[in-house]
Amino acid sequence: MEFLAGRNLAYNMRSFLYSGGDWKNLSSKQNLCLALHSSLESLHHLPNVAKSFSGPISLSLFTPGTDYSKIDLFFRNMARCFPEIMRRMSLHAMFPTKIPLETESKTQFESMDCSNPRQFITTLLQKQSPHLQKLTYPQCHLRNLAQLGCQTPFTFVIDIDMRIPEQLDLGVEGFLKSQSNYCPNCVFILPVYEINTTQNKDRVPQNKKQLLKQIKMKQARIYHMQTYSWGQKMSNLDLWERLNESTSLEVAYGLERYQFTYEPMFIGPTSIPLFDERFDGFGLCRNTQFYELFVAGFQFKFLNNGFLTHIGFKVPGQREQWKFKELVKNQRLIPQFALEIRARYGQDPCEMSLKLRTFPASKWKDIQCANTTPSNKQYKLRQNNN
Repeated sequence: MEFLAGRNLAYNMRSFLYSGGDWKNLSSKQNLCLALHSSLESLHHLPNVAKSFSGPISLSLFTPGTDYSKIDLFFRNMARCFPEIMRRMSLHAMFPTKIPLETESKTQFESMDCSNPRQFITTLLQKQSPHLQKLTYPQCHLRNLAQLGCQTPFTFVIDIDMRIPEQLDLGVEGFLKSQSNYCPNCVFILPVYEINTTQNKDRVPQNKKQLLKQIKMKQARIYHMQTYSWGQKMSNLDLWERLNESTSLEVAYGLERYQFTYEPMFIGPTSIPLFDERFDGFGLCRNTQFYELFVAGFQFKFLNNGFLTHIGFKVPGQREQWKFKELVKNQRLIPQFALEIRARYGQDPCEMSLKLRTFPASKWKDIQCANTTPSNKQYKLRQNNN
């Protein structure tokens, strides 16, 4: 197999290592593609997130060294256990240039219990080479690889451990097909909540009514409420929760204020600016992309019924030490990044680039700006050549 060097030469990649039998047809008919990314340790989430999405799914995989063989084994079992999911998928691979993947499996086929993918992944991780467990996970690169694999007008880039309510994808399809909702310079934000699995095991809310009931019972809360509250703060979810659930998906309200630390999940044109790959590893991937969208003049709209959930409450003290190190490394890159974005679009709303160069990282949450589209200059969408 031939692999191409990544944009910064630190990684090699290959798009469309696999595409299912329904991939091409779905991509030509649907408006929305789900873009996911994963390493070996998170792949057990795939059946849960994929079963609630009926459209095409583009999944980028981190496959260093012998992890490739283990991931290959997992997907051979996926084809046996979940053939309907595999028919809708395309798979893409990425690995560090210095740690090429091993394409030959040295073990015989091992059968996965289709009802327990987590246990199968746990078994595979027990055989993982120790040095592979310490590698930086290139989330910006992998999100881009998954997004570029999508061949639909719109893409939904989320993490593989998120949950999508049943029928949301059908509601989004109807919403995007409506001419009254046509807005090529818009992204559509969905709230994200986390679910307390100790009190609410296996009860993932499937509609807004169920979600609000769990919030009232303190079994659900805003994502990262205790660990990174400003990540969702600008979404004004108090307002969203007060809005009645309607029979169809609609725009509820727009974003009033922007904050640099804001990192929402959203549906957007497949051709929007990619994630900036200088931010390698943990931290500053989502919010730097959203910063560029804000400066570029995109419009931000919240959908009334749609939302995502994450299994488990995030609590302070759970973050590993290596994440702090990667975050600090990425924070040092922000001043240059901000200057480049200012030069690229010829505008600097609320002098944010100056503040990002002079404020310490602990004060970045204070960098806010009213969401009045910076200028009449519209971002020219990148042509989708897929």
